[in-house]
Amino acid sequence: MTAELAGGDLDGDTFWISWDPRLIFTDNFKAFCYSDQARQANESAADTSKQSYTIADICHFFVEYMKADNLGIIANWHLALADRYGV
Repeated sequence: MTAELAGGDLDGDTFWISWDPRLIFTDNFKAFCYSDQARQANESAADTSKQSYTIADICHFFVEYMKADNLGIIANWHLALADRYGV
């Protein structure tokens, strides 16, 4: 069953199942074709490996990454609010 649940391997994954009809999708869409992603990734890596980066570039990337890295904060706030309001 774990292979059918989005590739879960039971290494701490948490699953939630609901039969509430309001939460069940009414439409299903064809899966996206990922066949050429390896080629695109290799081309992209080859392009970026030819660039030279400065310390300022690396610092800028780090700052932008830290500003955007808030999924953990959102998840913790969601859990705290759910605990607080008994959801």
